Amino acid sequence: MKKIITAMGNPYLNEILKKEENKICVSYKDIQYKEGIIEILEKDHFIDLIIINEDLPGKIEINKLLKKIIEINTKIYIIIFSKNNKKNKIENNNIFYFYDIENNYYLIKEKLINENHINQNFLKTKNNNYNNKYIAIKGLNNIGKTIISIIIANLISKENYKILLVDMDCKNGDINTIFQIKKNINKIQNITKNLDFICIENPNLIKSIGIKYDFIFIDNCNKKILLDEIKNIIFICESNLISIIKSKKILKKLIKPNEKNIIFILNFYNKNSIDIQIIKNIFNKIKFIEKINYDEKYNLLINNFNRHFISIFFRKKYKKVIEYIIKNK
Repeated sequence: MKKIITAMGNPYLNEILKKEENKICVSYKDIQYKEGIIEILEKDHFIDLIIINEDLPGKIEINKLLKKIIEINTKIYIIIFSKNNKKNKIENNNIFYFYDIENNYYLIKEKLINENHINQNFLKTKNNNYNNKYIAIKGLNNIGKTIISIIIANLISKENYKILLVDMDCKNGDINTIFQIKKNINKIQNITKNLDFICIENPNLIKSIGIKYDFIFIDNCNKKILLDEIKNIIFICESNLISIIKSKKILKKLIKPNEKNIIFILNFYNKNSIDIQIIKNIFNKIKFIEKINYDEKYNLLINNFNRHFISIFFRKKYKKVIEYIIKNK
């Protein structure tokens, strides 16, 4: 485990980074001025990496600060976050510059852990996927992806988890209509105490706003950059032969079930559906498959959307799904 200090002028970010168990060890409180960096390094010669916000207050210029840091500890790695890439830079193999990046935990974590700008052996992580809190919703068209996204997000929020529900189809997405709210692109809208909603198209924005949430459900997730990295996927299918065949092709080509945690939901299951055991045999590589029985009250509840009654009605139906998601967070 490597020893890291931060000088971002952001104490909250420092505390969040400390929670990255078995990956990084953040020592000391976040340093609030440039001269404070020198004070810490002169006392502690075993710091492996420092993260610096170039706009941190202080009388010393950034280039002089970097030279001083290197003089004190020749082996230290330095990450600089700057808003201007035209400033004079010190060329050094241990200094890494990133531009136009806010004081944001997930973007910093991505640079520290998920990208290989630093020697691969410097920071080690169990996998390079997004945190398990990110869950993409996939499936065939008109299968109930949006409704199931809302139901699951709402039910888990009732378990005292902070949830963000993301709609990535800003032109045609219907989540805001079901919530009976105006569509505000790139603006977080509060639905209940523990449930927020946002409609966005840029996947990088999802990373930047995810810090305060326990789970982030992404409806209409068709961005390959997200699907390649997200570990958990809720895949929704109807239990008829055509849907099964199409779903199997999608899972094989697009999602690679052997590399993902697939939560497979059979929607509108009824007495005429293919037997659940046959379906489990077809998708034998998928660990979790659950059927959601069709109910005549379904459309009535959706058309007259009420979060309280939705929770009561669907709690039993989605009990195993909810338990599985929380357990595998």
